Amino acid sequence: MATKFETSLELTREEHSGAFERFANAFLVDDYPELEAIGGKHDGAMDARIIEENGNVVLVVQTCVSPKETARTKILHTVAILKENETLPSTLVYCTPAKIGNALDSLKRELRSSERLSLEIHDFAWLSQREMSTQHRARRCERYAGEILAPLLRELDPNTLYLGVLSDEQQRLAFQYLEAHNLDRRRGGNITKHVFTSLVLYATRDSNPPASALSEEQIVSSITGLFPEQHRDRVTQIVRGRIEHLVNKKVLHFNKQADGFVLAAEHRKAFANDLQRIRERDAHCRANLLELVHETISEREIDYAFDRNETARAAHSCVLWFMKVQADRFVDPFGAISGLIYADAVVADFWRLHAQQFASRKIGEAIDDVLPHVVYKAVNSADKTMQLYLREKADHFITQSFLQTTPDVHEACKSLIGQDIIFLDTSALIRCVAELYSETGKGPLTTAIRSARHLAIQFRVWMQHIDELVAHLRGPILLEWENHFKELPEEERDPFLWSAPTLLGVFHEASVLRNRTFPSLVEEILGRGNEWENTVEFLQEELGVRVEECPKLEDNEEWKDIFGEWLGNKRRSKTISDDRFELLVRNDVNAYLGVVQARRGLKAQGKKVGQKVWMLTFDGMVWKIPKLIGHRGDQLFEVGMTMDYVINYVATAVSTGMLNIPEEALSATALIGETEGGISELREVVTEKWLQPGEKKYMQQRRLRDLVHQVKTEQIREDDSDSAGDADEAI
Repeated sequence: MATKFETSLELTREEHSGAFERFANAFLVDDYPELEAIGGKHDGAMDARIIEENGNVVLVVQTCVSPKETARTKILHTVAILKENETLPSTLVYCTPAKIGNALDSLKRELRSSERLSLEIHDFAWLSQREMSTQHRARRCERYAGEILAPLLRELDPNTLYLGVLSDEQQRLAFQYLEAHNLDRRRGGNITKHVFTSLVLYATRDSNPPASALSEEQIVSSITGLFPEQHRDRVTQIVRGRIEHLVNKKVLHFNKQADGFVLAAEHRKAFANDLQRIRERDAHCRANLLELVHETISEREIDYAFDRNETARAAHSCVLWFMKVQADRFVDPFGAISGLIYADAVVADFWRLHAQQFASRKIGEAIDDVLPHVVYKAVNSADKTMQLYLREKADHFITQSFLQTTPDVHEACKSLIGQDIIFLDTSALIRCVAELYSETGKGPLTTAIRSARHLAIQFRVWMQHIDELVAHLRGPILLEWENHFKELPEEERDPFLWSAPTLLGVFHEASVLRNRTFPSLVEEILGRGNEWENTVEFLQEELGVRVEECPKLEDNEEWKDIFGEWLGNKRRSKTISDDRFELLVRNDVNAYLGVVQARRGLKAQGKKVGQKVWMLTFDGMVWKIPKLIGHRGDQLFEVGMTMDYVINYVATAVSTGMLNIPEEALSATALIGETEGGISELREVVTEKWLQPGEKKYMQQRRLRDLVHQVKTEQIREDDSDSAGDADEAI
C-alpha cells in the first residue's frame, strides 16, 4: 500500500492550499537552508525565496495544489508577475502534489531559451521519493499526512464505512477486527482458526488490568451473539479452544487481580497499529476514488457543480456494497439477492437502498452522470494496489457470509471447491473472446477459468453453442464491419459502438493496437475453412474448454414445458426471423436441460456441498425458468453461474492455499461496462440522435442512457417487477 504521505498528497485540494504551502516551504529547507517563506495574498507570486547579499532574488518557490492540466498556465502566470515586479530569478521551483511527470519538459526548454530561467518541478513523485531522506522531512511528512487525513479517517470509522453493507453495529466493528488480524495472514492457514482468533481479540479489545478484564463466559457470550442461534454451541466450542491457544501463545493472560482474561499490552498496541493500517488503506482507496471522480468530470466534460467528496464517499460505499452482494451470492447462489453486472444498474440498485445515507442534494445529477463510471473504473481498476484492496475486501466479505452459514469456514471451503463441471453458453464464450482480444489479452473471467483448471474444474461447451459462436462471428461481426463500419471515418464510429455487438468494438480496437486487419483477427478463430473445428481448437488451446454433443431431450414433457416458457419469455430482436429465434430457443432449452440431466446422473462421492454441474451464462432467462416452470427454490433447476461467482470461487481457493497464484491476478469481481453488449435495434435511434453541435459528452450520453438502460436491464425487471431482488432477476 502507498504510505500515508502519498495518500495525503493524492487527497490535497484547494482547501488544503495553505497547509501544503507551509509543508512545502519547510520540506525544501533541507535543500535550500537560506529559503525565506513569504506567502500571503500579496506575495508577488513568491511563496518562498532566496535573496543574495546584493538583494537579487535567485530562487523563487511557487506552490500550487491545482491539477496537472493547469500547471503550465499557472507557471506562465507566475513568470509574468515576477517579470512585471522585476523579481524574475534564475531558478523557479514549482512545488505541487500533482503527478506531473515529464508533461512540462517542453515548458522547461521554452523558459530556459526565452527567459534564461531554470524551471524545477517538485511534484508527487519528487516529494514521495524524499519522504524519508532526513528525519526532519519524515516528521514534516507525518505531520502533513495527519493534518490532511484526520477528517477523512473520521469518515472511515467502521460504523460509517460499512453502514450500507453490514446491518449491525457489532458486526461492523468485528468485521474491521477480522480485517486487521488477517492483514498479514499467510495464505494456506486454517481460515476458521484465523477468524475466531480475530473475534477473541475483538472481544478483549478494551481489556486493561486491573480496571477491566473478561471471564471466559463473557468472551464466549460476546462472540456467540454475532451468530445465528443454531450455530452457538459450535461457536462456543471453537472460541474456548482459541482462548486456550492464545493463552499458550501469551497473547492473552489471566489477571488474578482483575479476575479475568486481558489482552497482553504489546499485542494490544500492535493490534491498534493494524487497525490504523486498515483505515489508512481505506483512505488510500477513497483518494483513488476521488481521483476517478475528477477524471470522469474531465472525460465527460461535466460543467455543473456538485460535491466531489460526497460523490467519492458514495462510490466507496457502493463498491463495498457490491463486494458484499457478490460474497453473499457466492455462499448462497440461490438466495434472494441481485446478480447485477452492469455499472449503471449496480448504482441504481445501491442508490435505491442507501440514498438516505448521503446528502443527495450535494450530488444531484452526478448520481447518473459520474457515479456509474467511477464505480466501473474502481472495480475494474488495473492499479495493483486497488486490485489487492478490493480482492481482500471481497475475501473478508465471503468469510463473513460463510460465518452466517457455518462456523467451520475452512472445512466448508475445502468441501465446496474443486472438481466441478461448468458449461459455458454462447454469452460466456463471447465474453471470453472479448477478454482474449482486449488490450492486455487477458481479463478477470479468462484468468479465473485458466486458474480454475488447477482445481480439476472441467470447462465444457455444448456443440450448438459453437454453432452460435461461429454464426455470430460470421454474421453480426464480419457483416456489420463490412456493411456499416468499415468505411466510416474514425470520428463517426462512436455512435455505432454504442449499439454494435460487443466483439465488433473489441476486434476494431485490437486491429488498431496490433496493426492488423479486422478480418484477420476473426480468422484467427474461424480459420479459412473448417470453421467449427478451428473454433473448437481455439477454445481448447486458449482456455482448455472441451466440446460435447448435447443430449436429445425434445420428446419428453419436461422439455416441451420449458420450451414453451422460454419461447414466450425470452427477449427477442425485432429483426430476427421466426425460424432463427425458435432455433436459438431450442438450443437454450437443450443446453439447460442437458445440465439438469448431468446433475441428476452425477453420484455424490464423499462429502459434498452444493451442486457440482453448472452453466456459466449472462442470459437472465436461466434464472427465470425455475419459477416459470414451478420449481422456484429447487436447487436442481437453479443451474446458472455468473462471472463474479467463478472469480470469487477461484479467489477463495487462493486464500485457502489450494492455488498458488497472486491474489491481485483476480479482480474482486467485474462489472460490465454500461454500453457493452449493444442492442442492434438501437442503431437507428443512436446514430440519429448522437451528435448535436457544441454538445458536451455527458449530455450525449445522458440522452441515450435511459434508452440503453431500459433495453438492457429494465426490460428484464418489468417481466417480474413483483419480485425485485430475487435471484431469478439476475442478469
